[in-house]
Amino acid sequence: MKKLAIIFVLVSSLFIPNFASATSIPDEQFTFQGPPTSDPSVGIVVQDSDFLRGSATSWQALETNGEIVTATHQCHTQADPGCQGQFPNWYIATLPRCAGEISFDCIASLGVKNADGKELKVNYVADFPGNREWDFKADPSINLPNGGSSYIVDIPEAPHVGGTKYLVVAQMTTQREAGDAKFWAPEFQAGIFAVSTQNGSYIPSHPMTDPKVFRNYHSHTFQRVIMDHSGNFLACAQATETVCLMPEKMDSTLSFAMSFVFKTKVTGWLHGRVSGVEAHISADASGNQLVTVSGNPSIVPVVYGWEKKASLPPALAAYYAAHPNFYHEGTGFGGGGNPNEWPSVMRDSIFYDQRSMDETVLWLSAIKDTAPVAPVEWSIRSMDNGSGNPCFVDASALNGIVTTNATQFLSGPPTFNQSEGTLDYKVAAPHYLPNGDVFKGTYNLVMKSSVARCLYNFTSAPIHATVSILGADGNNQVATTVVGEKDGWLYLSANGFTFSNPTLKVKLFQDEVKAADPSPVIAKKPVLTKQIICVKGKASKKVTTAACPKGWKKK
Repeated sequence: MKKLAIIFVLVSSLFIPNFASATSIPDEQFTFQGPPTSDPSVGIVVQDSDFLRGSATSWQALETNGEIVTATHQCHTQADPGCQGQFPNWYIATLPRCAGEISFDCIASLGVKNADGKELKVNYVADFPGNREWDFKADPSINLPNGGSSYIVDIPEAPHVGGTKYLVVAQMTTQREAGDAKFWAPEFQAGIFAVSTQNGSYIPSHPMTDPKVFRNYHSHTFQRVIMDHSGNFLACAQATETVCLMPEKMDSTLSFAMSFVFKTKVTGWLHGRVSGVEAHISADASGNQLVTVSGNPSIVPVVYGWEKKASLPPALAAYYAAHPNFYHEGTGFGGGGNPNEWPSVMRDSIFYDQRSMDETVLWLSAIKDTAPVAPVEWSIRSMDNGSGNPCFVDASALNGIVTTNATQFLSGPPTFNQSEGTLDYKVAAPHYLPNGDVFKGTYNLVMKSSVARCLYNFTSAPIHATVSILGADGNNQVATTVVGEKDGWLYLSANGFTFSNPTLKVKLFQDEVKAADPSPVIAKKPVLTKQIICVKGKASKKVTTAACPKGWKKK
């Protein structure tokens, strides 16, 4: 899958917004702040749920001169000016609830069970934020899904500190180059927020239209940060101009299940911030993809901090010297609308690739290997298919699910290490939680047994596995591991290991098939049969047939 880079930008006239201290904000309501001083600075925030907050639909076509964006067109249908595919165009589609005329590229249902396994009643409340001017309808001829609104449900038997309301969000994102007839296969993500309602005056998230804020036409620009009219960043999971849905802590004993109907199909691997994960994928009579993912929310620490550019730790200084363009990717502070003129930038355009892994690991020492906050979240996302390995690639079926509570991971299934015969998976997170406790990692891999057999050229015999954790210092860690195979799926998990940057290594094997021992030769007992005597003249003989041969008579 081609990687889509969407740069979320804030153009702020206030160089240092007046924020409350991050330490006074509950974990689920954390949002990053401006630089703490007026000195040019660089910051980082790695927070999974940030990519779902303020979800809003937008489809834009971009006129260009070389790499430079010269004009933007907001699209609702292909008939709109500039939206026929003659220019590069991209979309962020918030998937609506399946209802009425909407029967595909939508959220089919949300289910919830308590710790006792009881199914709880889920009541639909309303679409939120509701219809917006950027919404669009699906167009399967160009692989365009529905672009609508997230929605609120009420779960009376699942209360949280802020009430019983929950926000349900799902999103698809992709692009097409000029001249492409259809959009590329989309990236997909979905999540659930426990929310409370706050009334006020807000600036909701929205697409940017000024060509000057686009670094180039590959960097599709969207203001996802929700603000008040004083320029303060807010932690709203979603907002209108008058209502903010503030995230609250979720009950980790609840099991949530989201179901989807896709005509615009997602790829065959999923990643989740979900424990005890289960997933199913199939197709209906129309060929639509049916996906259900269930599990409990998990704690995921946030990596966050600011450093002055002039006094960066040596390793970070060397990293940014080698990647100076990173100062133009993220949320800018000061310098107007041109990213090249930003004195300070918050690196919130962090993805789940090796580049971002390296950057995140370098920041761990800068933040003293301690997470400032560790919110509870429930989210899933599609992943890359594994560097083109044919054993991993199948867009028509669910090949596997990886879940971990690590802050950073490499998108895609584990890497097959040919030389060692292991499935390797790299993760990173702060070593300590905000309260000083050592953060304990979880890792779960649910993979089709057929994928493992393809990788290792296994037979149909049962598969076994070992799971080991190799620390960044080269030492092996002890962790609780569970391995099993059931109904065509291989289940592996490792729990209780520590961070900062370990590699999880799964070794699969089968018992050696021994040649069967030669069976002993057993003498056969004689078979007793009834005999008759046949005569011909004076001659006679015994036979075992039912009748005498021709010319002979039975005596």
